[in-house]
Amino acid sequence: HTSIEDLRIKHDPRNELSEMPDSDKALLAYLYFKEFDFEYSLVMTTKKILIQPTTSNGNKVDNKSKLLAIYELSRGCMDQFKIYIDIFKEYSKFKSNPGSNYIEYSKKLTQMEQRRSQQSRTARASIREFIEKACESFEVLLNDIRGPKEIVGNIDTVLSFDSVESKKRLNRKTVKDAIMESYCYTLALANRLSDNGGDLFGGIVELTHEQMNTIYAVPIPENEEGGDIPYEE
Repeated sequence: HTSIEDLRIKHDPRNELSEMPDSDKALLAYLYFKEFDFEYSLVMTTKKILIQPTTSNGNKVDNKSKLLAIYELSRGCMDQFKIYIDIFKEYSKFKSNPGSNYIEYSKKLTQMEQRRSQQSRTARASIREFIEKACESFEVLLNDIRGPKEIVGNIDTVLSFDSVESKKRLNRKTVKDAIMESYCYTLALANRLSDNGGDLFGGIVELTHEQMNTIYAVPIPENEEGGDIPYEE
Protein backbone atom coordinates (compact mmCIF):
# COMPACT_ATOMS: atom_id res chain seq x y z
CA HIS A 1 0.00 0.00 0.00
CA THR A 2 1.94 3.02 -1.27
CA SER A 3 1.35 6.13 0.84
CA ILE A 4 -0.33 9.20 -0.65
CA GLU A 5 2.86 11.16 0.04
CA ASP A 6 4.94 8.67 -1.96
CA LEU A 7 2.46 8.82 -4.84
CA ARG A 8 2.58 12.62 -4.79
CA ILE A 9 6.40 12.65 -4.89
CA LYS A 10 6.41 10.14 -7.74
CA HIS A 11 3.61 11.53 -9.91
CA ASP A 12 3.62 15.24 -9.07
CA PRO A 13 7.35 16.02 -8.91
CA ARG A 14 6.78 19.74 -9.57
CA ASN A 15 4.27 19.98 -6.73
CA GLU A 16 1.52 21.40 -8.92
CA LEU A 17 -1.16 19.55 -6.95
CA SER A 18 0.03 20.55 -3.48
CA GLU A 19 -3.09 22.70 -2.85
CA MET A 20 -5.37 19.68 -3.19
CA PRO A 21 -6.00 17.85 0.08
CA ASP A 22 -5.07 14.16 0.37
CA SER A 23 -8.77 13.41 0.80
CA ASP A 24 -9.69 14.77 -2.66
CA LYS A 25 -11.27 11.84 -4.54
CA ALA A 26 -10.30 13.11 -8.00
CA LEU A 27 -6.69 13.58 -6.86
CA LEU A 28 -6.56 10.05 -5.41
CA ALA A 29 -8.11 8.53 -8.55
CA TYR A 30 -5.56 10.43 -10.65
CA LEU A 31 -2.56 9.35 -8.54
CA TYR A 32 -3.61 5.68 -8.74
CA PHE A 33 -4.22 6.08 -12.48
CA LYS A 34 -0.70 7.54 -12.88
CA GLU A 35 0.69 4.66 -10.84
CA PHE A 36 -0.97 2.22 -13.25
CA ASP A 37 0.32 4.16 -16.24
CA PHE A 38 3.88 4.15 -14.90
CA GLU A 39 4.09 0.62 -13.49
CA TYR A 40 1.67 -1.58 -15.41
CA SER A 41 0.47 -0.06 -18.69
CA LEU A 42 3.53 -1.42 -20.49
CA VAL A 43 1.67 -4.77 -20.59
CA MET A 44 -0.59 -3.06 -23.16
CA THR A 45 2.16 -1.32 -25.12
CA THR A 46 5.44 -3.27 -24.98
CA LYS A 47 6.68 -5.32 -27.93
CA LYS A 48 8.29 -7.72 -25.42
CA ILE A 49 4.97 -9.45 -24.83
CA LEU A 50 3.91 -11.32 -27.96
CA ILE A 51 0.21 -10.63 -28.46
CA GLN A 52 -0.96 -12.72 -31.38
CA PRO A 53 -4.01 -12.36 -33.64
CA THR A 54 -6.78 -14.91 -33.24
CA THR A 55 -9.85 -15.90 -35.22
CA SER A 56 -13.38 -15.47 -33.93
CA ASN A 57 -16.36 -16.69 -36.01
CA GLY A 58 -14.15 -16.75 -39.08
CA ASN A 59 -12.94 -13.16 -38.55
CA LYS A 60 -9.38 -12.23 -37.66
CA VAL A 61 -9.06 -10.40 -34.33
CA ASP A 62 -6.06 -8.09 -33.94
CA ASN A 63 -5.57 -8.42 -30.18
CA LYS A 64 -2.56 -6.08 -30.05
CA SER A 65 -4.47 -3.23 -31.73
CA LYS A 66 -7.35 -3.74 -29.31
CA LEU A 67 -4.98 -3.30 -26.35
CA LEU A 68 -3.41 -0.18 -27.86
CA ALA A 69 -6.86 1.29 -28.58
CA ILE A 70 -7.82 0.86 -24.92
CA TYR A 71 -4.53 2.44 -23.85
CA GLU A 72 -5.36 5.50 -26.00
CA LEU A 73 -8.30 6.19 -23.64
CA SER A 74 -5.74 7.19 -20.99
CA ARG A 75 -5.26 10.53 -22.77
CA GLY A 76 -8.85 11.46 -21.98
CA CYS A 77 -8.20 10.77 -18.29
CA MET A 78 -5.32 13.25 -18.34
CA ASP A 79 -7.41 15.88 -20.15
CA GLN A 80 -10.34 15.63 -17.73
CA PHE A 81 -8.07 15.85 -14.70
CA LYS A 82 -6.34 18.95 -16.13
CA ILE A 83 -9.75 20.64 -16.36
CA TYR A 84 -10.37 19.65 -12.74
CA ILE A 85 -7.04 21.20 -11.65
CA ASP A 86 -8.05 24.54 -13.23
CA ILE A 87 -11.49 24.50 -11.61
CA PHE A 88 -10.00 23.53 -8.24
CA LYS A 89 -7.42 26.35 -8.37
CA GLU A 90 -10.06 28.91 -9.28
CA TYR A 91 -12.29 27.62 -6.45
CA SER A 92 -9.45 27.72 -3.87
CA LYS A 93 -8.41 31.23 -4.84
CA PHE A 94 -11.98 32.51 -4.64
CA LYS A 95 -12.67 30.72 -1.36
CA SER A 96 -9.71 32.36 0.38
CA ASN A 97 -10.81 35.90 -0.66
CA PRO A 98 -14.36 36.39 0.65
CA GLY A 99 -14.55 40.12 -0.08
CA SER A 100 -17.13 42.33 1.62
CA ASN A 101 -20.44 41.14 0.13
CA TYR A 102 -21.04 37.86 1.93
CA ILE A 103 -24.29 36.98 0.13
CA GLU A 104 -22.69 37.38 -3.31
CA TYR A 105 -19.62 35.47 -2.15
CA SER A 106 -21.73 32.67 -0.74
CA LYS A 107 -23.78 32.36 -3.95
CA LYS A 108 -20.69 32.31 -6.17
CA LEU A 109 -18.93 29.82 -3.87
CA THR A 110 -21.89 27.44 -4.14
CA GLN A 111 -21.72 27.67 -7.96
CA MET A 112 -18.00 26.95 -7.86
CA GLU A 113 -18.51 24.00 -5.52
CA GLN A 114 -21.06 22.61 -7.97
CA ARG A 115 -18.59 22.98 -10.84
CA ARG A 116 -15.89 21.31 -8.78
CA SER A 117 -18.21 18.44 -7.86
CA GLN A 118 -19.32 17.98 -11.48
CA GLN A 119 -15.79 17.97 -12.91
CA SER A 120 -14.51 15.75 -10.11
CA ARG A 121 -17.14 13.20 -11.11
CA THR A 122 -16.32 13.56 -14.82
CA ALA A 123 -12.59 13.08 -14.19
CA ARG A 124 -13.18 10.04 -11.98
CA ALA A 125 -15.64 8.55 -14.49
CA SER A 126 -13.09 8.78 -17.32
CA ILE A 127 -10.45 7.06 -15.16
CA ARG A 128 -12.98 4.42 -14.15
CA GLU A 129 -13.93 3.69 -17.77
CA PHE A 130 -10.29 3.32 -18.79
CA ILE A 131 -9.33 1.16 -15.79
CA GLU A 132 -12.38 -1.11 -16.23
CA LYS A 133 -11.57 -1.66 -19.92
CA ALA A 134 -7.91 -2.33 -19.10
CA CYS A 135 -9.02 -4.80 -16.43
CA GLU A 136 -11.32 -6.61 -18.88
CA SER A 137 -8.53 -6.85 -21.45
CA PHE A 138 -6.14 -8.36 -18.88
CA GLU A 139 -8.85 -10.84 -17.90
CA VAL A 140 -9.10 -11.95 -21.54
CA LEU A 141 -5.32 -12.51 -21.58
CA LEU A 142 -5.41 -14.45 -18.29
CA ASN A 143 -8.23 -16.68 -19.51
CA ASP A 144 -6.19 -17.38 -22.63
CA ILE A 145 -3.10 -18.22 -20.54
CA ARG A 146 -5.14 -20.64 -18.41
CA GLY A 147 -6.92 -22.12 -21.42
CA PRO A 148 -6.28 -22.15 -25.18
CA LYS A 149 -2.92 -20.25 -25.06
CA GLU A 150 -3.59 -18.65 -28.46
CA ILE A 151 -3.17 -14.94 -27.70
CA VAL A 152 -0.07 -14.60 -25.51
CA GLY A 153 2.86 -16.19 -27.32
CA ASN A 154 5.55 -16.07 -24.62
CA ILE A 155 3.96 -16.52 -21.19
CA ASP A 156 7.12 -17.79 -19.47
CA THR A 157 9.54 -15.20 -20.88
CA VAL A 158 11.12 -13.00 -18.20
CA LEU A 159 10.62 -9.30 -18.97
CA SER A 160 13.76 -7.23 -18.69
CA PHE A 161 13.92 -3.50 -19.23
CA ASP A 162 16.81 -1.05 -19.48
CA SER A 163 17.56 2.32 -17.87
CA VAL A 164 14.48 4.08 -16.43
CA GLU A 165 12.21 1.13 -17.17
CA SER A 166 14.39 -1.22 -15.12
CA LYS A 167 13.00 0.41 -11.94
CA LYS A 168 9.47 -0.67 -12.81
CA ARG A 169 7.73 -3.32 -10.75
CA LEU A 170 7.27 -5.65 -13.70
CA ASN A 171 10.99 -5.77 -14.50
CA ARG A 172 12.32 -9.34 -14.05
CA LYS A 173 8.77 -10.76 -13.88
CA THR A 174 7.51 -13.43 -16.27
CA VAL A 175 4.95 -12.31 -18.84
CA LYS A 176 2.32 -14.42 -17.07
CA ASP A 177 3.02 -12.76 -13.69
CA ALA A 178 3.15 -9.28 -15.25
CA ILE A 179 -0.32 -9.75 -16.72
CA MET A 180 -1.62 -11.16 -13.42
CA GLU A 181 -0.24 -8.23 -11.37
CA SER A 182 -1.64 -5.69 -13.83
CA TYR A 183 -5.03 -7.39 -13.64
CA CYS A 184 -5.02 -7.36 -9.81
CA TYR A 185 -4.08 -3.66 -9.72
CA THR A 186 -6.81 -2.60 -12.16
CA LEU A 187 -9.41 -4.81 -10.45
CA ALA A 188 -8.68 -3.21 -7.05
CA LEU A 189 -8.79 0.33 -8.47
CA ALA A 190 -11.96 -0.38 -10.48
CA ASN A 191 -13.62 -1.53 -7.23
CA ARG A 192 -12.68 1.71 -5.46
CA LEU A 193 -14.12 3.74 -8.36
CA SER A 194 -17.26 1.64 -8.76
CA ASP A 195 -20.83 2.71 -8.01
CA ASN A 196 -21.16 -0.47 -5.98
CA GLY A 197 -19.77 0.92 -2.72
CA GLY A 198 -16.45 2.26 -4.02
CA ASP A 199 -14.98 4.89 -1.69
CA LEU A 200 -13.77 6.99 -4.66
CA PHE A 201 -17.24 7.12 -6.25
CA GLY A 202 -20.05 9.63 -5.69
CA GLY A 203 -21.01 13.28 -5.57
CA ILE A 204 -19.09 14.15 -2.41
CA VAL A 205 -15.68 15.39 -3.57
CA GLU A 206 -13.59 14.37 -0.56
CA LEU A 207 -13.26 11.31 1.64
CA THR A 208 -14.54 11.78 5.20
CA HIS A 209 -12.20 11.83 8.22
CA GLU A 210 -13.48 8.34 9.08
CA GLN A 211 -12.64 7.03 5.60
CA MET A 212 -9.19 8.62 5.70
CA ASN A 213 -8.65 6.96 9.07
CA THR A 214 -9.85 3.52 7.95
CA ILE A 215 -8.09 3.47 4.57
CA TYR A 216 -4.93 5.50 5.22
CA ALA A 217 -4.65 5.45 9.03
CA VAL A 218 -4.87 9.26 9.15
CA PRO A 219 -5.82 10.26 12.72
CA ILE A 220 -9.30 11.76 13.06
CA PRO A 221 -9.02 15.44 14.15
CA GLU A 222 -9.88 15.94 17.83
CA ASN A 223 -12.40 18.72 17.37
CA GLU A 224 -14.45 18.84 14.22
CA GLU A 225 -15.35 22.51 14.68
CA GLY A 226 -15.28 24.63 11.57
CA GLY A 227 -14.57 21.61 9.40
CA ASP A 228 -15.74 21.88 5.82
CA ILE A 229 -18.78 19.84 5.02
CA PRO A 230 -18.10 18.38 1.58
CA TYR A 231 -20.61 19.59 -0.95
CA GLU A 232 -23.19 17.13 -2.23
CA GLU A 233 -25.88 17.84 -4.77
